[in-house]
Amino acid sequence: MCMDKLQQKYEHLKRILQAHDRIAVAFSAGVDSTFLLKVAHDCLGDRVTAVTVHACTFPAREQSDAAAFCASAGIRHIDLDFDPFFVDGFQNNPPDRCYLC
Repeated sequence: MCMDKLQQKYEHLKRILQAHDRIAVAFSAGVDSTFLLKVAHDCLGDRVTAVTVHACTFPAREQSDAAAFCASAGIRHIDLDFDPFFVDGFQNNPPDRCYLC
């Protein structure tokens, strides 16, 4: 029963992704974004681009993990430099600080 619901959700995700011509995935190399990127790439191939932000708040190890995953899977990867300290309110460390960026 539970596997049926998971399979239904997985198939629904694939339909959503396949409805698009191209997709960019915000890729942190965490579990959630890795899963989404993998499914998107399975559905759309080279029409998927991973975008990772290079910032002082993003550990270098995670940055290299993101690049390595994309290289090994053959996924186009864009690495953007970003300084979150220029975002209004970020330095106040509010609960929604991730949303601010």
